Amino acid sequence: YEMADQPNKNTGPRVATGHPSPDGSMRYSWNLTSTDLTDLVQLRLQPVPVLPIIFVPGIMGSNLKSKPSGRDKGTAVWRLNDVAGSGKPLGLAKEMIFKKAGERQAALNPSTTVVDNEGALPSRPAGSIRSQAEYMARGWGEVGEASYHSFLVWLEEALNSSTKSHNRKLEETLKAAFDNNGHALGAVKPFEPCHVSDINQALRWHYPVYACGYNWLQDNKESAQTLKKRIESVIRAHNQGFGQCEQVLVITHSMGGLVARACAQLQGMAGRIAGIVHGVMPATGAPVAYRRCKVGMWDEDYKAGLVIGNNGQDVTAVFAQSPGALELLPSGQYNNHWLRVKD
Repeated sequence: YEMADQPNKNTGPRVATGHPSPDGSMRYSWNLTSTDLTDLVQLRLQPVPVLPIIFVPGIMGSNLKSKPSGRDKGTAVWRLNDVAGSGKPLGLAKEMIFKKAGERQAALNPSTTVVDNEGALPSRPAGSIRSQAEYMARGWGEVGEASYHSFLVWLEEALNSSTKSHNRKLEETLKAAFDNNGHALGAVKPFEPCHVSDINQALRWHYPVYACGYNWLQDNKESAQTLKKRIESVIRAHNQGFGQCEQVLVITHSMGGLVARACAQLQGMAGRIAGIVHGVMPATGAPVAYRRCKVGMWDEDYKAGLVIGNNGQDVTAVFAQSPGALELLPSGQYNNHWLRVKD
């Protein structure tokens, strides 16, 4: 279906590219033009194939609050908001620096905390997102602003800008990445190069970027259920109206990879997840988790240590009661000789 009048003779028909909203409706945006352009802009209503991107953060990367009770909506206990553009959660550091080990243990308890979705949100539009309400609906308030928002904004703009110059840039990037034989993108195994027809088809798709926070204190198996519910709700939302959605693509950081891997094993999820892109997933464990329980983080990153714990006692108080953290310890599949007693 098209709405159109006589096209402008000099430039041809003007077409506004639509983006499907989470409720399935189509949204169009257009800049005002001079009054001598009297032709109507075409709003093309047609099925839109959607492949949502769901980002799963690492340990400590999700905002947490105390469990709601009655009229109490819960109080923020771990909120990674950026302070004054520093790129650091200085507000959280100020709250945690004077907490003793027992106070940290009481506040960061897996049985008394839940995901907090009221973290800071980007103040400007990005890609297909036009308002803070849309950022909230995409789950961006659940993950740390200081840690992840700059990446998420970049990803949303890279995948969902509607300008012609952007589409050309994306096409050039795809060609550069895929149009060579053999070991493109550093792949271990050869794969069939992407063709121009594949790239043109990919440009027709919409790739809305979501985030999925989880309670990183609890068992990753429980967090996998959280991710499953998010995947199902996102797919369901994008099958309304003009959207056509069958699967999602998952991108993970660190412990988020363990959550996604557990989720992929749940019933029905294999067909819902098109693929997972892991960033530094501790597949067989992370010795640094053991080390931090011994000496804290003071010599790794002093500012981060103010938040996580500058000594082993502060870290262990939280670590020892948190199944998610314990699942980061090196497993039997980790290489030998990772731990040595020198003194």
